[in-house]
Amino acid sequence: WTSPRPNRAEDTGRPEAVADLADRMVKYATHMLAFPGPKSKWTKRMEETAQKAGLPVVSIPLPME
Repeated sequence: WTSPRPNRAEDTGRPEAVADLADRMVKYATHMLAFPGPKSKWTKRMEETAQKAGLPVVSIPLPME
């Protein structure tokens, strides 16, 4: 996880997260504060999962350069 992220859709050099990680995180959460970037897939998936679970979600998009 300390490796730099590639500038493409596929991420290499790190193992994938377990399939139910989002559900496990939401199970113990009370709120979600998200800072999605323009290409942020995981953060957007987490926002959707939290919303479906009925959690309050605040999303603050990172500025695009």
